[in-house]
Amino acid sequence: MEDQVSAQSSDPDVRRSGNSAKIIVASTDRSFVQSLVNGVSRTGISCHTAPSISQLISSIDEHHYELIIADAYLTDGNVNAALSILGKANGLPCIAVRHDCGDEVDRIVSLEMGADICISTDCNIREIIAIIRAAIRRKANLENIISNDAQPKYEISHRSRFKFYNFILDHGSRELAHSNTAIPITNSEYVILFELLREPEQVVLRNELRAALNINDSTNDRSIDVFVSRLRKKLGDFDQRKVINTVRGLGYKMAAKVSYSQVN
Repeated sequence: MEDQVSAQSSDPDVRRSGNSAKIIVASTDRSFVQSLVNGVSRTGISCHTAPSISQLISSIDEHHYELIIADAYLTDGNVNAALSILGKANGLPCIAVRHDCGDEVDRIVSLEMGADICISTDCNIREIIAIIRAAIRRKANLENIISNDAQPKYEISHRSRFKFYNFILDHGSRELAHSNTAIPITNSEYVILFELLREPEQVVLRNELRAALNINDSTNDRSIDVFVSRLRKKLGDFDQRKVINTVRGLGYKMAAKVSYSQVN
């Protein structure tokens, strides 16, 4: 039996043409589902639930959703295959939920089969809601781009270069420079800077940075702060203007205006 919880919100990030955004959660973990339903209902997101893959597929045939959340331990089928089919067929963001995200192979399989992100049921519910809202925003932004016959701002390749203030990050060589002066950065610092530059107008969530850095344990969040702090110091040695903003409770965002080019 499908359940539904919704609430009205004044936040435009979770509304579509005046209506509440709608998601579906497929899981047999009642505690996780209830916590998630209670949390998203306060943000104005309408949340449907399904206890099996068969009911998930049936619900998606009947309703228009913005996002799918599916438990990797549903017993009536292969959830990875279901995510792959549903995501490709409907263009929906897909979040795979696991009770234990410590198994790297299982996480990789979930991502390669169609999940956009893999999270643990032990994650803080506020972080999960932030991930959901970010995915809905990105989907809405992409739909706006398509409806306006516009092209995405960046097409990343090994020839891509990003410029901000007088800094240049070369994606192909993974080198950072300021007015032709090379700035040594570590691989972790490069990954963080690249993730921020590729979507300069979006908040990059801590969970996304953990995934990019292959940090599996959320208790290691402090290491992300350390990497960002060191990166800020290196940038600050050359330019005192703020480059990276902290978005409290979520992650980080570029403060500098970013331009993009391709190296011939």
